[in-house]
Amino acid sequence: MNRVKKTVKNTKKKYLGKAIRFTALLLITALVFSFLPSFSGKAASNYLAISSPEGKPLKREVIYGKLAADGSSQSIYVVNHYELSEMQSFSDYGDYSKVLQLTGDSAPQLDSGVVKLQATAGSYYYQGNLESTDLPWLIDITYELDGQKITAAQAAGAGGELLIKMSITANPAIDSFFFDNYALQVSATLNPDKARLLETSDSATVAISGEDRQVNWIVLPGQEADLFLRLQADNFEMDAITIAGIGLDFDFDLDISELSDETEGLTDLSDGIRQLADGT
Repeated sequence: MNRVKKTVKNTKKKYLGKAIRFTALLLITALVFSFLPSFSGKAASNYLAISSPEGKPLKREVIYGKLAADGSSQSIYVVNHYELSEMQSFSDYGDYSKVLQLTGDSAPQLDSGVVKLQATAGSYYYQGNLESTDLPWLIDITYELDGQKITAAQAAGAGGELLIKMSITANPAIDSFFFDNYALQVSATLNPDKARLLETSDSATVAISGEDRQVNWIVLPGQEADLFLRLQADNFEMDAITIAGIGLDFDFDLDISELSDETEGLTDLSDGIRQLADGT
């Protein structure tokens, strides 16, 4: 069993009708990842830049995906952010079906994949709804109650031993860049009165957050994963599972062969321990 780590956090829960809670619980699983460049050392200052050397405004974007209860992708939208030093008219590009004004006085105009924008100095945000629903990861979520497969709808309000399994694999239809370079943080929040945690994957970290239990997993870049929650359910409900993608940049160059002389003694120590354990 995982060691439970206590955290200090005050929470205040708002209870709505069962049908609304069920929608928030199972039908909205959020996958979020950010297309922000990562820097280390002095290059980290580039992250704060608001324009390119050519004077064009730089964009930061976060992608949000809405998943169904079985993990399939339903819709994807992008929140685009510019930090402008002066009033500007400029263009952005994206395979959008629709664009929405989030800030500013002028609405973005979409024409054949080109988004025409005009904004004053400061932060400017607009949303673009993508035509495609494909994500870099394929996510499959299944449910079992007392050993019998059930649907997500049947899980709502159920009682008994509930097993939720999540499989995360690469989507071969999408360029592998994000799968290979982004880690996933998967989070599930449990109310022990409705879903008491019995067992979870060895890779999980379990924390106390007020009255709730917070279960978190990290899936490293390029890795597939099989995660699970085994719960004792009583009138089952839980908040949305969230999946956040985080770009990782391990910017170091290490030649292990250079350490051979330093680690030679560790091999002798390991051999000695093995002989001691064997009684020789």
